[in-house]
Amino acid sequence: MGRTPQSWSYELDLNTNDVPIREVRRGVIALLRERFAGEAIDLAATEAIVGELLANIYKYAPGRFVVRAGLHAPRTVALELRDEGPAFRFPPPAPTLTEPGGHGLLLAAALARELRVARDDRGNTIEVVLPEES
Repeated sequence: MGRTPQSWSYELDLNTNDVPIREVRRGVIALLRERFAGEAIDLAATEAIVGELLANIYKYAPGRFVVRAGLHAPRTVALELRDEGPAFRFPPPAPTLTEPGGHGLLLAAALARELRVARDDRGNTIEVVLPEES
């Protein structure tokens, strides 16, 4: 992925035990609508991306997590989600039609302009460049 923003404009430090997922999803989308209104963000696709990534955090990495938003380049908004959960593979193994799960990251990656996953000794970081309006 190109360059990570020098600094993130907005940061939410959250805990899955304190805030229901639907409130976090609504809050992140509201923040994007309000703070990046002048940018050409495809909000429908962004809602799906945010929903899938948050669902993974709530399911596989409960506890503290951080959501950051900022301009990646002119008119290009990026999100970063950082959790303290266990490592995972990306891309994940191919999902099957008979087994549930395994589709969320693939869906998010397909909708995003770019999606990158990194792991360090503190947890996982997913950086996603949000899709543009068509």
